[in-house]
Amino acid sequence: MMGCEAQSWEPEVYEFYGDGNTVLEKLNKIDMDLPHRRLYLFSLETPDSAELRVFEKEDDEKVSVDIWEDGDLGDLRERIHDAILANRGVACVGEQTRALVAGAVEARREAGIPRPVSPYAAFAHSLQRHGDEFVRAAVFLMC
Repeated sequence: MMGCEAQSWEPEVYEFYGDGNTVLEKLNKIDMDLPHRRLYLFSLETPDSAELRVFEKEDDEKVSVDIWEDGDLGDLRERIHDAILANRGVACVGEQTRALVAGAVEARREAGIPRPVSPYAAFAHSLQRHGDEFVRAAVFLMC
């Protein structure tokens, strides 16, 4: 299997709890191959807030990021997990997830952002804002 077909068969999800700085250190130790991903998501939750970022490749140098921030993700994370399982690697899991998120939240898009080369580059801004605060962070590597 190659490209999207292979990645739709074997998406990856990483989830950590702890203070923002510790979670960032843990995420940065994982080889996520972000420069070669077409679409991936990051969710961050605290007892009082939540955010979701959907990173999508524009070209070899840039990504767009759909950003949603509010008080609660509700059941969206579980719905994404259910969609991955139901897909069974048949269709593009990235496209299915993007459609699911778009139907659930109203995000703002930031385009033309340099492609992150590491988890630190992609997620540090969000996690460092929470420093010593206890968080749950998840990364969904789709395609």
